[in-house]
Amino acid sequence: EAARNDTAAAISTFFRRSLAADRPPTAVLGDVDVLPEAPRAHVRGLEAQNIDLLRKLLRDGVSRGQLRPHDDEVAAQSIMGMISWALPSI
Repeated sequence: EAARNDTAAAISTFFRRSLAADRPPTAVLGDVDVLPEAPRAHVRGLEAQNIDLLRKLLRDGVSRGQLRPHDDEVAAQSIMGMISWALPSI
């Protein structure tokens, strides 16, 4: 039973940490390309880490049969978009 809940628990933890009131402040920048090269690369790297982690969680859920097969890139980008949208209202 514990293995069956791994995906839900991992995704729930991702959401909880992303939306926690005590999380580090989030800056939303609509166009990262306006930054100089080094900060732009840093921001893009952090974004990629989050997307990669979420994609892995989603792929693991599919491989365990806990999630329906889907395009994990589209799903991860959509989830991150919803988190970004929700943050200003929290």
